[in-house]
Amino acid sequence: MALSHKASTCIDIANGGWVTQGQCTPATFTLSESTFIGTITDYHYNGGAGSVAGTIGLIDQDNVTYGPWAAYNTAGFLYWNVDPNMTFPAGTYTVLDSEMSTWSYNSETGNMCMSWGVGYPNELPPEEIPEFGLIAGVIAATGALGLFIYRIRK
Repeated sequence: MALSHKASTCIDIANGGWVTQGQCTPATFTLSESTFIGTITDYHYNGGAGSVAGTIGLIDQDNVTYGPWAAYNTAGFLYWNVDPNMTFPAGTYTVLDSEMSTWSYNSETGNMCMSWGVGYPNELPPEEIPEFGLIAGVIAATGALGLFIYRIRK
């Protein structure tokens, strides 16, 4: 079954330049239409050491808070990730990060803290995406368990 929709970047405050941390302006972005956001990632380079993940949330222009959600690390401790998996109305949002002192930024972001997100504008994702993810997760978990059992038996 072909997927009829593609995820797109809905938060994009990042670049490949040199970074520093602390004293940045929290990431702010605008959704021009309601958007299902699946993942939000904050960059915590912290001199290459990263930082143990805390929480990430959002607050809109009307001071409505979403989250915060417990983040998980990827790439060691460099990236903090959350998976809100919900639809946000059109509006302006500020990312709330529980550890401003290690949140990365540079002049190319206008000293705004680095954050990016992936979602589906103006809709929930197609029904087949969560089902496909669930099936892939079950297969991956079963494959990993099978490999684990195989290695123990060997």
